[in-house]
Amino acid sequence: MTRFEQLTVRAPGKLMIAGEYAVLLGAPAVLTCVDRFAVAGILASDNAESRLVLRGGTALDTRFSMNGTVPAFAAGTAPQAISLVSALLGEFPPATALELHIDSRELYAGERKLGLGSSAAVTVAAGRALSLFSGNEPTLASLDAAHRRFQGGQGSGADVAAIAHGGTLVFEPAPQCVRALSWPTGLQMQAVACSHAAATVARVLKFQQWQQSARQHLALAHKLVEAAQHLADAWQQGDGAAIIDEVRRFIVHILAVDEAAALGYLAGEHRELLRLASDVGVVYKPCGAGGGDFGIALSMDDDAMRAFVSLARDNGFSLPELGMTDITPTVSRSARQV
Repeated sequence: MTRFEQLTVRAPGKLMIAGEYAVLLGAPAVLTCVDRFAVAGILASDNAESRLVLRGGTALDTRFSMNGTVPAFAAGTAPQAISLVSALLGEFPPATALELHIDSRELYAGERKLGLGSSAAVTVAAGRALSLFSGNEPTLASLDAAHRRFQGGQGSGADVAAIAHGGTLVFEPAPQCVRALSWPTGLQMQAVACSHAAATVARVLKFQQWQQSARQHLALAHKLVEAAQHLADAWQQGDGAAIIDEVRRFIVHILAVDEAAALGYLAGEHRELLRLASDVGVVYKPCGAGGGDFGIALSMDDDAMRAFVSLARDNGFSLPELGMTDITPTVSRSARQV
């Protein structure tokens, strides 16, 4: 057997705490990374062709070769299964044959995305692995470029930036920058998983079309941006009570935009969760585009949060335990026999 060095990169999932939609207008967003990971392992191949193994929403084991920056996969490989990997190989083309193993099962429930930024986590894990394999450290701009290529140019870049940085942070879109945040003393957050996935790309497109369609929408958009800025400022000051107040304010404005643009932000279980949270005095909001995936409950009151957790469970909702303390990407190297 031949011994090869294997490079492994683990990249966490994320939750967008606040700033969704507003970030597309230049406002800051607050995000936190969670302890569900995409893992990319890479090593040189002793075969003339490269090999790709996927475990996640799709299970795939296929061969490919590179023609410059264009990968050619074995006949019969479904294009949608390798679209993200193709974008990554185009941005970080390897000079020699390799084996690339990507496992994102922690970010899926069967074939359904959980809404924790699975494509961004794979981008950071596999993009960094491919870049390091070639002796380089990827820039945030190059990771973002690969992800945008996969998404058809859509998105703010917040997910990729947050996952590449790790921890809890505020993301500024123009120009892109990330600032680390501390978790405010006494602030509790409980994630709630919905039973279906959000149609993020479709909702983002609908929002952009709405925002560009008429001048009377400018006031709503401005108020949403202002609310997102105030919330980011409160978080940077570390004042938990002020954060709760600003989250309430942000919700008021995003719901106004949701109604005007018919986004479906409160579709699915989110409306029921908002009602349960209101009954016990807890703040609740969807994460990201809304309509599915995850929502979060926020409170400074232990008893109120316990009451919400009990109510949510009694009503059949899933409340997964997600670690959110100093969750960052990691790189390791090990010997592997092939």
